[in-house]
Amino acid sequence: MSIFITSTPLAQMRPLGSEGERSHARVTSLLVRYLSPEHAAILADPVLLRDGSGVDWYVDDEGETVPLAVLPYGEAQAVRVQLATLLRDIRAKADEIEAGPGNRQSAAAALRNATLFPGEDCIYALRSASGLRPLIVGWGYEGHEQAARQPFDVSTFAAPRGGGGGVRAAPPPPSIGAAAIGPSPATATLDGSAGAAGAAPAGRFRMLLPLLLTGLLSLLVFGLIIAFLLPACGLRTPFGVVLFGLPPGTGCLAAAPAGGTASLLDDARTLERELAVLQQQYRDRRLACRPAAARPPAPPPAQPDRFDERIDRRGATQITLIWDSKDDLDLSMTCPSGPIIYFARAHRSHCGGLLDEDRNADSVSPSPVENITFEGGLLENGPHRIRVNLYNKRDGNYPIPFTVRIRQGDSTREIPGAITGPGQPIIVGEVAP
Repeated sequence: MSIFITSTPLAQMRPLGSEGERSHARVTSLLVRYLSPEHAAILADPVLLRDGSGVDWYVDDEGETVPLAVLPYGEAQAVRVQLATLLRDIRAKADEIEAGPGNRQSAAAALRNATLFPGEDCIYALRSASGLRPLIVGWGYEGHEQAARQPFDVSTFAAPRGGGGGVRAAPPPPSIGAAAIGPSPATATLDGSAGAAGAAPAGRFRMLLPLLLTGLLSLLVFGLIIAFLLPACGLRTPFGVVLFGLPPGTGCLAAAPAGGTASLLDDARTLERELAVLQQQYRDRRLACRPAAARPPAPPPAQPDRFDERIDRRGATQITLIWDSKDDLDLSMTCPSGPIIYFARAHRSHCGGLLDEDRNADSVSPSPVENITFEGGLLENGPHRIRVNLYNKRDGNYPIPFTVRIRQGDSTREIPGAITGPGQPIIVGEVAP
């Protein structure tokens, strides 16, 4: 049975070698002759579109084709290792044929070009009853970027997400030598005596500093006490302020009220009577006031929508994934016609939908969100299947709770879920027009 895999537009890549060297029948027969049917089985069968704008890729087998990018990490690693081994075998055989007798340059070039393709987006896996095996589309072509013209070695993709552009490469391993280097010798003293001599004055200063602070604090407290007890030209006591017997004409006597202590006591009694009158008036008026009608409690403030806090509302239909961890979760959707919308550059847009938000890929976001927007609504009849996949686990904590919101017009529904461990993508639900 012939299974359609994907389409690759020729505007994004250019062919390598002659058309005869990219013949699927010729290359696979060479691989079966010089290596094995397993080596030949990794190459998908290209079919040029009638208008010449691209190539459709097929495989004659039973099963389901899955992009490498949406496979769980363990399965993706196994496919990478298997494909890397097969590609090394083909390149080695091409070098052997080229160095051997006879004019076999065209056969060697055909085999070598078959191991070249624009990037990891061209790697698929066929899942069948016998397990997973790798498939390559776009072989015999190169991307327009300079970096894509080099031979593609799958063994370099040994960990989740790396650079941009849809190709997910492993970050370089940490330098063991750099980790073993201790503090810089330049920060150490040249002899111990210099360090000790410089430390002694600093040590004595640190011992004297608490004593100095204690003395300053004591002077401040003493000054406050004196200021309270000794107002201008008198002494504050529980019975009032007693004025000092100073000669007439001094500034202090001018500051003191006329009449001395007796005048101060009379003023205090007058103030006490006025205060008592005011207190009584306050009690009378309070009793005369009627209690105000109880006001209804104010409604609680509206809680902000946690989805709207992270992303604005877009298009007629919107599928949004949010979670709260450093892990990299991926949102994908399978269209009724078969194509899958996911983070790869060539597959972000299918059947009217566009993956326009992809967080926690290279850097960690404080509010991770992924989003697929259907600007004009769902265009294809049938169920659109929604999946959530764990692509990169940054710590060892499980489960990873998440929520998917499906919005069609003004109608919304939320579907909670959780990643409990590495494995297959979780089918969250379906949405239809």
